[in-house]
Amino acid sequence: MRVVVNYICRALPDVYIDKLFSFVASQLDDSAEKGFYVTWNQLLLESHGTRLKQRSLSVMPAVNDLQKSLRAVQDVNKMYAVWSFFFLILPSKNTRQRQYIFHLSLC
Repeated sequence: MRVVVNYICRALPDVYIDKLFSFVASQLDDSAEKGFYVTWNQLLLESHGTRLKQRSLSVMPAVNDLQKSLRAVQDVNKMYAVWSFFFLILPSKNTRQRQYIFHLSLC
């Protein structure tokens, strides 16, 4: 899939880049397939980054929308990481400690 997306991103003319950035930003907010749209975002920036710098004033609103969406995705990912630490990893560490203490008490 990544190869196909990469090919499409490189073949896109500059006219469609602004529209695609806005679309990717809106889909990052609404869709459950965050990884797919992050891949699109990454490949778009890699393939059109230098041309985007040249016309940065016209692209800035779309890039700002994209940045807000990526920040929201990052906040959600942080929340999941903290949740998994407290509810999955920490209890298993406590269980191992309890088992170790129980083992020491038997000796």
